[in-house]
Order: sequence, then structure tokens, then C-alpha cells
Amino acid sequence: MICLVAQSKASTDRAVVKRLCRTLSIGRSSYYRGRRGRTDPDLALRDQIHRLALS
Repeated sequence: MICLVAQSKASTDRAVVKRLCRTLSIGRSSYYRGRRGRTDPDLALRDQIHRLALS
């Protein structure tokens, strides 16, 4: 889904990104994180901790 937002010609316009993300039910932070290509090395660990906390 994030790729669809990124493919939009106007994907640099904040209002457009916000509307597309809302339509596709994805978070804007996920979109921007994906654009930077940044990966969090502790993401899997944080996911496991989060799942344990919710159980």
C-alpha cells in the first residue's frame, strides 16, 4: 500500500499524502519511514515485547 502512495505524482504534498494514507488505512509515519528506507534493527524485538504486553 505504501508503494501506491509513493507512486503518486503529488506524493510530496502533505495534504495528498494524508488523504491517500487515510484512504488506504495506513499511517503517515509508516509512509514517511518507508520513503527514507530506514529500518530499525530492534523492530522485531519491540514487536515481540509489544505482543507480550498485550497478551
